[in-house]
Amino acid sequence: MKQTLPKLVLLLIVVFFDATNLIAAPEDYGRDYILRDGNQITAFLSILFWSGLLLCLIFLLLRSGYYKMKDNIEEKDEQKSKNKKHMQYYPSIIPCPDCMGRGWIKGDEINFYELPICSHCNGFGKVLTQELHELVKKVKDEDRRNEERKKIEKIEQDKIEMEERAKYQNKKRRIGDFEYTITTLLNMDYKTFDGIYMKSLNECNNIIHEYQEKMKENSCTHCEGSNKSCTYCQGKGYILTEEMIGLTERIRITRREHIDFFKGYSLFGRGRDKLKKGISYNYSTNSFRELLYKKLENVPECPYCKGIGRIISSEIIRIAKYGYKNTPHDDSYFIKKACEKCNGTGKL
Repeated sequence: MKQTLPKLVLLLIVVFFDATNLIAAPEDYGRDYILRDGNQITAFLSILFWSGLLLCLIFLLLRSGYYKMKDNIEEKDEQKSKNKKHMQYYPSIIPCPDCMGRGWIKGDEINFYELPICSHCNGFGKVLTQELHELVKKVKDEDRRNEERKKIEKIEQDKIEMEERAKYQNKKRRIGDFEYTITTLLNMDYKTFDGIYMKSLNECNNIIHEYQEKMKENSCTHCEGSNKSCTYCQGKGYILTEEMIGLTERIRITRREHIDFFKGYSLFGRGRDKLKKGISYNYSTNSFRELLYKKLENVPECPYCKGIGRIISSEIIRIAKYGYKNTPHDDSYFIKKACEKCNGTGKL
């Protein structure tokens, strides 16, 4: 660039002098003297002055443009150098691997029924008309009555159980070769109970099987059980012997021990919930609820909760549990928790 500028200025001077006939060509030496004919020296000097001024102006403009361009190039090089140093000290930003750039991770899981109920649809996920609002009120009243009836029956059931526990005195009992008390039942696990109980049941079945064999051995030869008025067997079909009477007593005792052991464990044992049958509450079916669900089938979805019936805030995330569209109560719900690795920025 330093060598190009002087050459350009020199070329402009030559072109200017040639165009104004101020430089004599070799073949017509003395052309400049022609301009001086008639005392034209003043015109020559004037042209020379203004030409020199114009050339100086062109030179200054070119010089100013040159240095401005040079400064811009140096400034860009300096900026590139600074950026390069900056990239050395600050590596490129990458997404956080823990939160995948989202800034949050899944926190504690909450149940669908822990979400606040939509106040516009009362949790039904449908637009409720005045008629449906009245029907919802009847459903709630009926549920309240059933709940009160359920509590009363539970109290009565607990009272019966307490009476049974009082009757079951704290004394030694026996089931086969095993002796136990209330304290033994309190410390017994379900596996031990099941082993003792099944052993007693098998012993009782063996005695019954032995009794049936004795019946065949002592069958009545007179009527063979076909005549109920038979004086030998009274229509039983077999003759009752002393040995069979003893087996009958053993069956009675074994069954009594068997039932008593089951009853005691159901009252005091750890696994009594597995043994006790569920309490059946005789409350009526809510016919209003069936009518309500029938009327809700053709009603449009609630626009506030989008048919879910529960309000999901921005701090809660909903995820399909099985990877496809589920009903709302089948999905998983998590509280959003700020990622500790990137402090919620999503980038490292």
